[in-house]
Amino acid sequence: NTQQLEDEIDYVRQLTSNSCGVNVFVPSQQSYTSSQIENMNAWLKPYRRALHLEEPVVKITEEQQFKCHIDTIIKKQVPVCCFTFGIPSEQIISRLKAANVKLIGTATSVDEAIANEKAGMDVIVAQGSEAGGHRGSFLKPKNQLPMVGTISLVPQIVDVVSIPVIAAGGIMDGRGVLASIVLGAEGVQMGTAFLTSQDSN
Repeated sequence: NTQQLEDEIDYVRQLTSNSCGVNVFVPSQQSYTSSQIENMNAWLKPYRRALHLEEPVVKITEEQQFKCHIDTIIKKQVPVCCFTFGIPSEQIISRLKAANVKLIGTATSVDEAIANEKAGMDVIVAQGSEAGGHRGSFLKPKNQLPMVGTISLVPQIVDVVSIPVIAAGGIMDGRGVLASIVLGAEGVQMGTAFLTSQDSN
């Protein structure tokens, strides 16, 4: 929720004087009914009880929550905002740019990278098939996820866009960083390499 995001931004700022960014999911265009949500919650209820998890309370839509997060990012003067699972509307991109927020889009294919640059992103994260957690695919031809590996994807994207590219997926040490830079990336994003650290949460 919005208050939690504000608290997390404040907490990170207490820990460092360096810049920090916020990563947000672009609302999906999936259509679903309230009865589908109720059926799924009923199915999950015994698992939540067994694992002592809270029952979710849906108060606002995904779209409303996304807009609230954008408001918070602007209000808190967050310098960097990264989007995954799509590209936000032109209006939201304009609002963030007017607030001097640097925008990072994610791409799992060349077509997604081109779409991000056309939309006005400042940087693109090239997510290879090795990228763990949530890969941000949003253009899925024939409903198939793009499965190009990082080492192949990075130079393909670098060759077609003029904005900086960050490599992500399967990069665990200096060799992966060096390979990414040689292939044209300006930097790397590493996740799994830090999974066992105290701060991974």
